[in-house]
Amino acid sequence: MKSETTLFCCMKSETTLFWIRLTTTGKASHGSSPQDGVNAVSHMVYYLDKYKEEIATSENFSSSVNTVTGGTATNIVPDKCVAEIQFTSDGTVTPDEVVQQMQALSETVAQELEEFQLEIELVN
Repeated sequence: MKSETTLFCCMKSETTLFWIRLTTTGKASHGSSPQDGVNAVSHMVYYLDKYKEEIATSENFSSSVNTVTGGTATNIVPDKCVAEIQFTSDGTVTPDEVVQQMQALSETVAQELEEFQLEIELVN
């Protein structure tokens, strides 16, 4: 909890800090035949672009995608990608509500991308 100073009084303001881990799952294949695989990194990039457009612009929290990892070699289509996002909420939005928004977006993306799979995990 922190105090914010106004002209002649103090107001209490709560901030909530939390992290969400996203994991996309695809299908590995050799880089010379990417059509045989499902690129988990490409799916994560697509989801994060949609996230930036539709959720990250909230007035109730700020967020930052701080880590993205995926792939094992340059000649293999990646079958897994993990991204971690830090959130700072003004206290009017709970972590569970953000997860629900992200899950709804995941369902929309699943209709747009064939074989899209996303796991959303509240880390703390």
